[in-house]
Amino acid sequence: MNSKDFGKRVAALRKEKGLTQSELAEKLNISNKAISRWETGEGYPEITILPSLAVSLIPQTPESALPLKRLKSTVSTLSSM
Repeated sequence: MNSKDFGKRVAALRKEKGLTQSELAEKLNISNKAISRWETGEGYPEITILPSLAVSLIPQTPESALPLKRLKSTVSTLSSM
């Protein structure tokens, strides 16, 4: 997925949740400018932010919880390397 497609997806999910860029940024403890950069295709989030981004934007069901736990574990392992 290229950065433009990623940005469009983040923007669409954020809007579905009824969040502003500032509100999402606050949940992730980052600047709203970072959210804007992602949504305009100017970059990607750091890998350590992906689990929190997923939790904030993707509807959670019991079936979706297991892959998210695996993602968090993988990111934690990669971050400690």
